[in-house]
Amino acid sequence: SLSAEEQVLLLHELLANSRVKTVKKKQSIYEKDDSPTYVYFVKSGQVRSFKSYKDGRELSTGIFISGNYFGYASILLNDNYEDYAEAVEPSEIVLIPKDSFLELLWKKPAITSKFIKLLSVDLREKEEQLLRFAYHSVRKRVANALISVAEKSGININEVNACTIDVTRDGLASIAGTANETVSRMLSDFKEEKLISKEKGKIYINSIKNLRDVKQ
Repeated sequence: SLSAEEQVLLLHELLANSRVKTVKKKQSIYEKDDSPTYVYFVKSGQVRSFKSYKDGRELSTGIFISGNYFGYASILLNDNYEDYAEAVEPSEIVLIPKDSFLELLWKKPAITSKFIKLLSVDLREKEEQLLRFAYHSVRKRVANALISVAEKSGININEVNACTIDVTRDGLASIAGTANETVSRMLSDFKEEKLISKEKGKIYINSIKNLRDVKQ
């Protein structure tokens, strides 16, 4: 079996041999029913995946920041994309060819195991998100969105209570399933309540515990 360090080196090698694409804000990366040809890695910026409905509503299915992989589920499941992906802000995306990705999985079962774990986390997050949309108020959803971004950034939210996160209003609105204006209002409320503060365009969470305790 491979050590965590060896896994990182192999994945870095895969990334180094792949093309980097620069995408603009709101630029499409893939669309529903497309056949997957790449696994994507966010080198910089932010990407969201979402489902789109005929009445114009959009439901976020994922938010991906620097260091995150996305688009691999359809390759692992040998299926077409079930959602859309677009850049939330100007971003650099590494395009890992499907064949190179599958070859690495075939040669190194430890890497396969890593992506199956990522897939199971994604599925759990989507289930939890659907429950939040069904039962939580907008205030609670925005609080949860902030915590979700902290987790995505690799912060161990069970050990750390205060942290800085880098997320756009668009990104938060997408995760919380609400409008930008509503997110702005909630962030102002949270700032007044000393739950968060702003620093150099980033959000500083003063207390993850208190954010978790935000009432409905």
